[in-house]
Amino acid sequence: MTKRERLTQKMQQNFDKIEALEKANIELQKELFLLCDKEQWYTEKEETKTISHRPKRYETALVGRINWNDDFIDEDSGEVITIDRSQVVRINGAWL
Repeated sequence: MTKRERLTQKMQQNFDKIEALEKANIELQKELFLLCDKEQWYTEKEETKTISHRPKRYETALVGRINWNDDFIDEDSGEVITIDRSQVVRINGAWL
């Protein structure tokens, strides 16, 4: 085996390790999305959206969202304003 082949093989091994770590991180991210505590919680419910206006057609999907609250301070009054936030992470059981 030449030096070039050994280096190419080592690079491929490193790429394989990186790919495995990325897959592991994706699984950890999914677990983090499903975690419910004071900071964040997960909800699933059916949502209907319009897919065509003429003729009117609707599509219903099971949508999974992570929810959290953001606190902002009003610069004028100093009052804390809480805004409910959410992000879609699953549709019909498929992760986005």
